[in-house]
Amino acid sequence: MIFKNRLVMIITGITDIFLGVCIMVLPRILPILITGYRDQVFLSESMLVSLAFPFLILLVGVGILLKKDWARVMGFFLALFAMISAVSDFFLIKPSQEIIHTTAQIHFIFSVILPALSIVYFSAHSLVLFFITKAETPLWGGPREQEDQTKRILEQAEYYCANCTKSVSPEAEICPECGAVLKGLHCPGCGYEDAVSRFTDGRCPRCGAEVKSD
Repeated sequence: MIFKNRLVMIITGITDIFLGVCIMVLPRILPILITGYRDQVFLSESMLVSLAFPFLILLVGVGILLKKDWARVMGFFLALFAMISAVSDFFLIKPSQEIIHTTAQIHFIFSVILPALSIVYFSAHSLVLFFITKAETPLWGGPREQEDQTKRILEQAEYYCANCTKSVSPEAEICPECGAVLKGLHCPGCGYEDAVSRFTDGRCPRCGAEVKSD
């Protein structure tokens, strides 16, 4: 992954790691801080499932700092998943099991404020990944694009004769200035050396021996 703005991406990666760790740790602390808040049973199936989302955030943050292409793809998936989850929280009539015994203010924070902040953050997260990063190897058409780029470089390159250093055409077999052979073959039989076009059907024009190009 290529960064167009290194500082912004470092801040994004660190923020993801911090956010992921917080979402893992805070639910374990909230029962102490909020009256009526109930966390899942330790290492229960529901707790392990709840750890998947913050772990994904943390993983994306690490991938961004390591400049991995998979972090870019996973970041878009993470943002989509987070925003769908946040929007669904707005329309839940019954509060989640963790906050069902807490006050109305706590319901409002967890059902409205936090989902709204989640939508804002992950919308910004997607925009940052889209505009400030670029995949090093495109998912589609990567090899073809690299071939086209190599072809363009070769077409724009300048060629020079190794003997007289004069500029020559890339198609030239013999230097027009000094007559040096630029694209030639050497016959192993008689030692004759000349331009490739003189070796008709891959045979030496002097002795008729078969000559293979390297």
